[in-house]
Amino acid sequence: MSNNLGLPIMSASQNNKEITNNDQVTILDAALTEQFVADLTTVDVTLVDAEYQQAVAILADNATVAGREIILPQIQKFIMIRSDAGNTQNVDITRGSTTLVLELDDMRLYYTDGTANGLFEIRQQGVEYQSITLFEYTAATIIGDGAGYLRIPDSLNNWTVFHVHAFVISAGTDGLLEIQVHNLDTAVDILSTKLSIDSAELGSEDAATPFVVNGTNEIVLTNQVLRIDVDAIHTTTAADGLVFSIGFKSP
Repeated sequence: MSNNLGLPIMSASQNNKEITNNDQVTILDAALTEQFVADLTTVDVTLVDAEYQQAVAILADNATVAGREIILPQIQKFIMIRSDAGNTQNVDITRGSTTLVLELDDMRLYYTDGTANGLFEIRQQGVEYQSITLFEYTAATIIGDGAGYLRIPDSLNNWTVFHVHAFVISAGTDGLLEIQVHNLDTAVDILSTKLSIDSAELGSEDAATPFVVNGTNEIVLTNQVLRIDVDAIHTTTAADGLVFSIGFKSP
């Protein structure tokens, strides 16, 4: 048998090789097309090797009791697992001591690497940017908290702030324009090093001192409000116009 899909192996001297070949095709066909239904009505579901090998997807069905679990074999394989629309509880996906959570109405791609605890989720990280005009294009920048506000929508729940940027329309001179992002709900600053625009520069991308996101305060939740503060402006000539952007990435 092959290591991962359990395909029968032909020997050089065997008769009726077509029988073995047909068995191989049947198993491969199932591995590429079949869905295994894991009925979680009364018990957790532990897949045996053949069930796992001969499925491209698993449907987590009837998950109406908290803590239900789908346990995967120690086989090297990709598998798509989907939560049925009728489920009312999340489902634990387990290989050995590793457990990942499949949430309601979700579908995820997993990989078991053939080791005792080898279970991984394959995902593409989402990125979203939001922008806000803090000062109109001909208005001089001034110092003050609350130059702008951003509310976190449901779509960004539990996302992480990873990038900020600002630009002005007319450059200021001498000193720095400095911006802080403050989470009103948690009462913490999100930047450990403030975002800055240097003298005679139009954008923060050229700042001598780059911003730093505080790793402790970087996660945002639904309905939290971020306040954008201008903590310093250029000292000789204030910049005109100020547009601020903030980048979020998914968990």
